[in-house]
Amino acid sequence: MVERFLVEYDQIITEARSFLGNLFDANEYPTADDLKSRFAIRVEYMPVPDSGDWRLDVSSEANSMLQNHYAALTQNKIQTVANDIWHKLYNNLEALTRGLDVREDGTKGKIYDAVFNRTVEMIDTLRKCNLTGDTKMTRMSNQLEQALYGLNTEMLKHNTPLRVDTKNKLDDIMKSLPSLDI
Repeated sequence: MVERFLVEYDQIITEARSFLGNLFDANEYPTADDLKSRFAIRVEYMPVPDSGDWRLDVSSEANSMLQNHYAALTQNKIQTVANDIWHKLYNNLEALTRGLDVREDGTKGKIYDAVFNRTVEMIDTLRKCNLTGDTKMTRMSNQLEQALYGLNTEMLKHNTPLRVDTKNKLDDIMKSLPSLDI
């Protein structure tokens, strides 16, 4: 990316000079070599010493405490990701079922392509982000796929029985979501 930018850099300066006129100050523009040197990554590997390093001198009890601490931290992060996914799924399902609603007077809610598509995308999200092999997440993705397979918003807008059936399926799915304290 830097090389591509530097190919155009002289032209950028020329355009700036013409655009800025008397306000142009060449000192405000570093040389191409200077710019190139600013975009670099330097990695230095330092060996872990054989002795004298606190990590080597940690007792087995303290080492066990550290391992437990980091395992709990990792588990907490994974749970946070899972909770975020559950909340997003709930919000998408809530919006979609509200749109699928058919009132007693026959009026219908509005179904939006974006809401429907986001809900369908959640199937893939549930599968890809199931880091722990959670059976609830697997079951939920399968239920959603069965409820929405082959459907689109046009079908749901114009077929009231299909709309009601899909809403009922999604309502049942929402009831089976883990407790989210929403």
